[in-house]
Amino acid sequence: IKPEKIQLNTLDRPGTESFIQAATNEELQQIVDLWQLPALEIIASSWSSCDGGSASADISNRILNTIARRPCTAADLAAMLGVNETEISITLSWLQNKNKIQTIKQQRGIFYRLG
Repeated sequence: IKPEKIQLNTLDRPGTESFIQAATNEELQQIVDLWQLPALEIIASSWSSCDGGSASADISNRILNTIARRPCTAADLAAMLGVNETEISITLSWLQNKNKIQTIKQQRGIFYRLG
């Protein structure tokens, strides 16, 4: 069976381990050039929402439970948790002041993970 498309992707958020890094656009293009597959496309700029969630009604706990699984931006959290970004940002600031979370700056934005 010949695939219609093969999609090549990389991380767009920090990896769960600090040694895991996203591939650069140049590295992705090298893979495309090496494989020489006509159906291969780079989709590294795509975003999929943070999955998971919490039954907890407390937004702080919902955020902590989510970023315990994978780092997310404020926009990611707002979309995934169904909470407006202002409330998310206020809660993130509070959590950061309490040293419960830390930030990681990446190409796609500032990501939050457990501190």
